Amino acid sequence: VVQVSWAEHPTAKFQVEIEIQALDREGLINDVTQVLADYRANILAASMNTSSDRVATSRYTFEVADSRYLQAILNDIHKIPGVFLAKRTTATLRKQPVNQSQ
Repeated sequence: VVQVSWAEHPTAKFQVEIEIQALDREGLINDVTQVLADYRANILAASMNTSSDRVATSRYTFEVADSRYLQAILNDIHKIPGVFLAKRTTATLRKQPVNQSQ
């Protein structure tokens, strides 16, 4: 029998990428990043494109302390005026391959 214990405040971070589609408007990026800040998410990467029909598609890669926050984050982003899609993407950041000596 091996005795184990769990840390009260885990230090591991959960990395996730989300995609958001919304009607483009002034302050949209600010509203999204405010939601992420409210959950203490560390934004690692962000990009946004706006189509000719004024639909803004953005992707955010960020870290959160607990993966259970993800659904709450997505729910709060859906509440932002003009947002009609907020979902986790399947893309993840990959580690660079290690060079091996031949």
